[in-house]
Amino acid sequence: KKSVFGRKSSFSSQAKGNSVKKERKANFSNINGLDTYSNRITYALQKLPSNRGTFTEICSIIEEKFKPYLNWKLESDVRRTPVWKSSVRKILISNHRFRAVNNESNLHWLDEEVILPRNLKKICK
Repeated sequence: KKSVFGRKSSFSSQAKGNSVKKERKANFSNINGLDTYSNRITYALQKLPSNRGTFTEICSIIEEKFKPYLNWKLESDVRRTPVWKSSVRKILISNHRFRAVNNESNLHWLDEEVILPRNLKKICK
């Protein structure tokens, strides 16, 4: 296709590629119920002994299971870490579902008293 300016338009091929990626992500997320970082962290913690793990252990499990579905763009801060790892770090600190073990801010655990969504219980067990 030619655009108004006489150049070939790559919009249709870009849009097609983006829609395929979104469809693949949507299909995976809907089937597995692991479409949020909170749910992925829960999945990772339930794979670890005593539902406890370090940030590095949690990220390793998430990366192993969900690698194609993670946001690999780098943060613009000094650390230059992938966006998804920064999101996981923020959620571990702020979400009521997760707790830091006393005196060890790098060790996190899944709060057993928090009620998990029904679909997540089935997936993680």
